[in-house]
Amino acid sequence: TARSCASAKAVTADTLEKRLAAMSRNPGCRFTHRSIGGGKYAIAADCSSAGARSSYRQTGTYTPTGMTMKMAMTMQVAPGQKPVSYSFS
Repeated sequence: TARSCASAKAVTADTLEKRLAAMSRNPGCRFTHRSIGGGKYAIAADCSSAGARSSYRQTGTYTPTGMTMKMAMTMQVAPGQKPVSYSFS
């Protein structure tokens, strides 16, 4: 569990919708699923950068004052290397 504090102004300006939209513009990632609304979200992407490849999946819930998240990611740092996987919630 991670906790952080932000001002009301920062929270209003930095919404989950804006963060997901910014992630969607990453030229190295192809989003295979993106859904947000009604207090729930889910995203999935495959990314590639400088020979490294990764895929990740996130699901969660959000409110004006908090959020939950489950994430799983697999990363291959270099061609021929064994992939590393991890998940957390």
